[in-house]
Parts: sequence; C-alpha cells; structure tokens
Amino acid sequence: MNAAVLVGDVVVLLFGVFMCVGPLATRPSVQLGVRVPPEHAKAPVVLRERRAYQWRSVLVAIGALAALTALGGYTARWPSRLIAVLEVAADLGCFWWAHQQIAKVKSAEGWFVGRRQVVVADTRWRSEPEAFPARWLLPAVAVFLATVTVGVVRYPHLPAYLTRGDHRVATSPASAFAVVAGQLCVTGLWTGLLMPVYRSRPGLGTADPAASLRRYRAALGVFGRAGLVLLACVDASVLLFALGLWQVLHLSGRANLLVAVPAAAGLLAFLVTVLGLARTPPTIKGYYLPGAVRRIPLSAIRSVLRSDMAALRGRGRIWGTANPGYWANFDLRRPRKAVAFLVDTGKAIKPFVTPDDPAAFEAALRDRGIGITDGGTAPVI
Repeated sequence: MNAAVLVGDVVVLLFGVFMCVGPLATRPSVQLGVRVPPEHAKAPVVLRERRAYQWRSVLVAIGALAALTALGGYTARWPSRLIAVLEVAADLGCFWWAHQQIAKVKSAEGWFVGRRQVVVADTRWRSEPEAFPARWLLPAVAVFLATVTVGVVRYPHLPAYLTRGDHRVATSPASAFAVVAGQLCVTGLWTGLLMPVYRSRPGLGTADPAASLRRYRAALGVFGRAGLVLLACVDASVLLFALGLWQVLHLSGRANLLVAVPAAAGLLAFLVTVLGLARTPPTIKGYYLPGAVRRIPLSAIRSVLRSDMAALRGRGRIWGTANPGYWANFDLRRPRKAVAFLVDTGKAIKPFVTPDDPAAFEAALRDRGIGITDGGTAPVI
C-alpha cells in the first residue's frame, strides 16, 4: 500500500463519519441547516428528516466502503479518489433534500410569522477563543514517532522484496516508508479538519448568551478530544499494518482483522460521544439519595414550570417532600435560592429541582425544544 492509497482510503472513512454525525450534532434550534423556533425542534418533519438523513448517510458510508473493497482500493489509487468524490456528492444530496423538506414545512406553516428574530454575539469568543486541545494530539504524534522509529530500525533488515497484498515490490525507502508518509498525511489531514471547527463562530441562544457560550465551549472541547482520540486509534491501526509489512508482526487469516480493531474502536467511541452531545439528558444530582444521580430523557419531559419559592414552598426543604406529588433533590443551598422548576414527566411524582443558575438551566431546556411556563408560587413541599 502506498501513501496515496492509504490517504484515499482513510479520507473515505473520515468523510463518511463527518457526514453521518456532523449535521446532526448541532443545536436544536438549527436542524439540518434550517433555523427553527425552540417549540418546533421536535416537529414531525424535523424528526422524520433527521432519521431519514441519518439512515441515508450511513448507507452511503457503507456503500462507499463496500465499493472500495470490491474495486481493490488496496492495489490501485483511483478507486478511493473516485469513491470519496461520489460519497461526498451523495451525502450533500441527502443533506440538501432533508434541508429542503424542513424548509418547505417551515415556510408553509409560518414558524417565524409574527416573531421578532434576534441575533446575539458574545465578544469574549473573539478575545478568548477556545484553545485547540493540542495535548490530546500527543498520543497520535507518539504513535507516529513509534512507527518512524520501528521503520528506521527495521529497514536494514528487510528482505529484498516486500509483500503488498497479492503482489511483491522491491524494497526501497519509498516502498518501505510509504505507509509512514500516509500516516503523516492522515494525521495532518484530520488535524486540519478539526482546526477550522475551533475557529468557527458559534450560534448562541438569545435567552442567555453567556450560558449558551459556556455550553458551546464544553461541547466543542468534547468533540475535539474525541476527534483526536479517533486520530490516535487510526494511527495505531496504521502502525499495526506497518508492523506486518515490515515482518515484525506476523498475522494470517482472520488475525489480519486485528489491524482494524483500534480504528474501529476509536470510530465507535467518536460516534457515541458526538451523538451523545446532542442527546445529553438533564441530570438531577442527589435525587433519590445524597450523591445519587437521576437522568431524565428529553423525550420524557412533557412540561416544565418555573415557580417562586417561599419558606414552606421549597426553601425549607433540603431533600425529600411533604407533598406526595413532588420530590425535591438534595440541595443544601436551597434555602438561599428563590426559583424552582417542576418537571412533568407524566408520572405521579414530579421532580422539584433548584439549579444554581436558573437562567442557564432554562436556556438549556429551551435550546432543546422544551418550553418553560410560569407556574407562579411553588407548591407546599
């Protein structure tokens, strides 16, 4: 395998990953490139087109990998280049179709009719941009340096011919270290794809721009770290392939599949992490017992009431309840707070929560398409 083929194969994989999860891992107010009001973030057309796009992009990625294997991507350069172009074109077509379907319904139903649209910005993003997690690039660099070191040590002892798939090539610096050049290109390409993400301008929620920016920074950090972990895993698979090429590692039959294990594990972790960013459920600490945690799926929340507390209406309740319809999580600072939220999940007992930052909590729920209504004075609890 030469450097061009290796880079082409990995580009097909990376573009497939990005196109599968990228458009879906966005703020709920932007669905497949269409800005929507919070209460329409879970509209039937949005949910339908998100599911359809996800399945279509997954099928495109699977088809691209299958075609790459069938056309002999490991022995020729042109298949991976052609397949990568076709993959990107197909994914963009799927994205455009889903975008158009949501935009049509949005226009027909007048989702923004009578609304005043506001754009906000936080100047701290320009003066204090999120730093690229360079430390998380070190594992990939370490794997690359290990590959170079093993190659340099092993090169004088290589046989006259190297086996590449079903054919042999004469041993030379170009043939022996092509895999190292490919690994360097993959590392640089993936890092180059991540860098612009850290320079893009975030879309902030109008309810609480500061809290929205904090959440964006946290999500961006998780995305960047997960991406660099995936890069290290891909480089580890390339290292295993190089060890086999240099006859340091002897694998045969199904054992050859071990080469793909690090990349597959990194890809799975990346997908789980990125998709989890858009689906992180609200977490209530100290709910059942002090120190315990309860997570409420977003789909289970029917409504949320914002209420003002008084001495016998929440402030005096550290934990538990005197009202069988509500349950307050453990919060030693509740007596010094003024606002509580009553979460209706359709069950007999409603969680009674008092976040430290009510505005940020409310903005986070609104960003996820969950409306907040004024409940007046909190109930006796």
